[in-house]
Formats: sequence, structure tokens, C-alpha cells
Amino acid sequence: MKISVFAGVLLISAPVISMDEEETPAAKFKRQHINEEMNFHDCKKVMNDRGITDYNGNCKLTNTFIKASIETVREICKTGGQECFNKNKPDVRNLRKSSAPFDIVECTLVKYCPYVLNGAAYNRYIVVSCSLIHKIGTVDKTTDTV
Repeated sequence: MKISVFAGVLLISAPVISMDEEETPAAKFKRQHINEEMNFHDCKKVMNDRGITDYNGNCKLTNTFIKASIETVREICKTGGQECFNKNKPDVRNLRKSSAPFDIVECTLVKYCPYVLNGAAYNRYIVVSCSLIHKIGTVDKTTDTV
């Protein structure tokens, strides 16, 4: 009987322990922005399932999913991109723009109660912060602006 009580306590404690672990920037980037199978109709489900919120834990106003593997996105920081600068975020350094466009899905919050998200699919260049390994924005192919 003591073994089963101990096992029950261990099973209950395991999720609490794992939730207390701090997520690395790379893991957070992957959770929030990488989804090879993303469909623009799935924004609400995927954002809920992955627990994607803003810094205050509220619904995120917009989130972009890159339809590529994390390895493909990391190549932007090696040989698959070029240095760039975001004039709206001058303190963010080590930005790289992809040398080829990516398929992305952009999810935008349009209504809080009930929670409604619109999704749209695009093919755009992306910009990543290689020092933070966090997506900064997308680049419009026609204007080449962040």
C-alpha cells in the first residue's frame, strides 16, 4: 500500500515539477512559431493547445507560425540569410532576413469574448534574431520592409 501511495504522489508531482522549469528561448521560439503542418483554420486550437499568450498571460494579439522545421529556420542564422536592421526595434541586434520566402500562417485576435482568431496564409521572407533565437517579424516581398 505504501508503494501505491508514493507512486500517486510522484505522478501528481511530476506535472508540477515540469511546469516550474523555465523554458529556454529556443524552446519557446519553437513552441510559439514553428509548425510545419499549420493551417490557417487551426489558429485557435493550436494557440490554445500550445499555451501561446502574451507576456502577461493574456491572449496574444498576433502570432506567426513558420511552416518549416526548426533546422531550416536555424539555417537563416548560418548561411541562409543576410544581416538586417529593424528601425522600430533598434536595440535588437543580430537580425537576419531569410534569403528565400517561407510559407507562414499569421493568426490575429479579432474578438475576446468569445475568443475569435482569424488566420491567413502567406509566403514571405522572415526575420529572426539569431542572438535571441526569437522571431521578430516578416518581410513583405514587394516592399522589402520589416
